[in-house]
Amino acid sequence: MTKKSLRQETLQALAAYCNTLEKKEEETLLYERLVSLPLFKQAHNIGIYRSLSHEVNTWPIIQQAFLDKQVSVPVVTNKRLVFKEITPTTRYSESSFGILEPVEARTVEVSTLDLLIVPGVAFTNSGSRLGYGGGYYDRLLANHSLPTISLAMALQLVAEELLPTEPHDQKINQILAV
Repeated sequence: MTKKSLRQETLQALAAYCNTLEKKEEETLLYERLVSLPLFKQAHNIGIYRSLSHEVNTWPIIQQAFLDKQVSVPVVTNKRLVFKEITPTTRYSESSFGILEPVEARTVEVSTLDLLIVPGVAFTNSGSRLGYGGGYYDRLLANHSLPTISLAMALQLVAEELLPTEPHDQKINQILAV
């Protein structure tokens, strides 16, 4: 199976799963597991993505993090990820990728992040990740050593042999799955 075919197949399955009760239940379990992790509790400055409808909903995690953490979200600028600090009063606009991005926000240096929550389409238990094909997170992680976690619903977990990897692919430290 190629990355492209696995990506298409998984995205179709995620789209069909999007508004189900099962997805909401998985999201709740993943939220509870993440916020109870010592790594999350001890982090002061986290990077986390604003989720699309087919992804694990990150908004409850962001709201929890606002209580005692600096929260930054990725924005694509000149074909690379830049992190922008958000607060409960941040205003957003929709990007060309369909992602809500902060309108006016301070840039945060990636090296100051204590934890980075990384999106993806499919994952293996060992930390291999299939992204959306732009290579943004692979380039970022190749240049910065930070603790990383990805949230995976059951249908996003694939066997090691099904996810082709290339030398530039960066592994995630921990795949949090239900």
